[in-house]
Parts: sequence; C-alpha cells; structure tokens
Amino acid sequence: MNSDNNSISQSRIRGWFENSAKLYEARVRDLSLLRRLSDSISLELTVDEAATFILDIMIDELNVCNGSIMFLDQETQTLSVASARGHHAMGEKDKVVNGRSITLNAGEGVAGTVAETGVPILVPDVEADNRFSRRDGQAVIVGSLICLPLAIRGEIIGVLNLSHENRHAFSEGDLHGLNVAANQIAMMLDNADNYQRVCRTNVELEGKLLQETVNLEATNEELEQTRSSLVQA
Repeated sequence: MNSDNNSISQSRIRGWFENSAKLYEARVRDLSLLRRLSDSISLELTVDEAATFILDIMIDELNVCNGSIMFLDQETQTLSVASARGHHAMGEKDKVVNGRSITLNAGEGVAGTVAETGVPILVPDVEADNRFSRRDGQAVIVGSLICLPLAIRGEIIGVLNLSHENRHAFSEGDLHGLNVAANQIAMMLDNADNYQRVCRTNVELEGKLLQETVNLEATNEELEQTRSSLVQA
C-alpha cells in the first residue's frame, strides 16, 4: 500500500515539475518574442517589409509552421493577405507573398470573424470547425490555428494568422502572450504605415520642388532674354 502511495506521489510530483517546466518555457518564449518585437518597433520599414519581418520573428520564436498578416480595407470591409511566411507558405518553402491576392469578407471564415468581432480565435482542430474552409489549390497544411486581431486606437486594421500542420498544437495558454504580441505588431505596422506616408509625402514634395526649380530657371532665362533685348535696343 505504501509503495502504491509513493508511486502516486512521485507521479504527481513529476507531473507538477513537467507542467512548471512547460509554463517556464512558454514564459521565456513570450518574453523573447516581445523583446524582439520591441527592439524592432522603430525600424524604418515599409508596411510590406514590416509584415514579412514580423512573420519571420514569429516563426523563428514560436512553434508554428506558417503565418500570415491580412489587412482590413475599411471601405469595402474585406481582408487581403499582405504577407505569408513559413515552411509551406503558398506551396513553397520560405516563400514571401506580397500582393494581397487572397481576400475574405469581414465575418467570413475564422479570419473574417476575428476582423469583425475583434476577439481572437483558437481552433485546435480545423476539421472540426466549420468556420475554417480550405481554398482550391491551397498547399499549406493546416491542422490547428490561432487568429488574432490587430488594432490601433480601437480600430481593427487586420488580423494575424498562425497555423501548425498538427492538430491541438496550440492551447488557451498561448493566447495571452500572443495577444500582447499582437498589440506590439499592430503598433509596428502602424509605424511602418506612417513611415511610408512620410516617404511618399517627401517624394511628392521633392517632385514639386524640382518642378518649381525648373519653372523658376525657365522664368529667369526668359527675363534674361528680355533684358538682353532691351539693352540691345
């Protein structure tokens, strides 16, 4: 009897240590992810560059096979892929996808539901969730996924999709750390959008300044010709 009790106690202790180790590893992972995102938040990147850069970090730090960032068009309320990254992204290893070729309506599928409600969704088994639908020609193997809203100043700007080829690869415990990361990701994308706008404005101003300079030089040349004509007369 004592032997059985000892075995049960040892099993419980072992389970407690294993669970504590997993929680510790998850905490270290979350902190490492947040540190890398924080260090990158002020980089001067375009929106597409920032999206790809973020996905590289997510796949490097987390137990995920693929990731994508989708932006929400506020006028049409449609989601489109800004960038996809992973071991099987769009059928090719480590391929980056830019161009927004895949679109969803807000409220459609998992990503559309997250964009509409602003609430993250964990799908442990995609085959058991009717919100998930495979598209024709889809080469990415998805067994489980997490979709998180990306919001700036209370407005949804898009979603972050993370998937694994195995079912039950994610747990409810993953959502907290990823929600915090999603906030930083949204800030990074917003900064990239502002940077891109500033660059575009600078280019426009430089173009206008150049045109004004050309016009001024032409005016000065005309004035010089007029002055010369008057002197000769």
